Amino acid sequence: MNTRSRWAAALAALCLTGTPHAAVVNLGNGSVLDTETHLIWLETWGLSGLQPWEAQRSWAEELTLAGSSDWHLPTFEQYAILYAWLDMAGGDLTSRFIVLPSVYWSSTDDPFDPSAALLLYAPTGSQVSSSKALYAHATAVRSALSPVPEPSSFALTALGLLAAGLVKRGRRETDRT
Repeated sequence: MNTRSRWAAALAALCLTGTPHAAVVNLGNGSVLDTETHLIWLETWGLSGLQPWEAQRSWAEELTLAGSSDWHLPTFEQYAILYAWLDMAGGDLTSRFIVLPSVYWSSTDDPFDPSAALLLYAPTGSQVSSSKALYAHATAVRSALSPVPEPSSFALTALGLLAAGLVKRGRRETDRT
C-alpha cells in the first residue's frame, strides 16, 4: 500500500468514528461550558449566599464574570437538560461543579402560583416550588456567543488539510516522472 492510500485509509477511519460528543468543559475562568447546549454556567454555585428570588435574580443579572455581563438565573428547563446530560455521561453535578446540597432558584415561575417560582433541589435534580420570599441559593448561566469547536474538530480539520497536501504533493511527483 502506498503512502497516499495509507493516508486516505486513515482519513476514512477518522471520518467513520462519528462527530465529537458533547462535554462539560471547565473554561478555567470560574465558568463551565456545556458544549451540547452552548450554555456557560458558573463553576461555583451559591456564591451569592441565601436570598429571596428577586434578590437572586438581580444578583445574576448584575453579575460580571469572565468578561461577560449577560448572566441570568437558569430556567428550570436548563437545569433539567444539564442533569439529563450529566446522567447520560455517567457523572453527576458535583463531578463538574462546586455545589452545595441545597435548593437553587430558577427563573421559571410556578405556573399555578405567580407568587412562587421553581427551584432545583441539587442533590437529586428534582423540582420544588416555593414562595419567592423563601431564602435559597442561586447560580447563573449565559449563552455562549458562538459554538466552541472541540479539540477533536480541530484535529480532523488539520488531518484533512495534511492529507490534501500529501495528495497534491504526490500528484506533482507523479507529473514530474
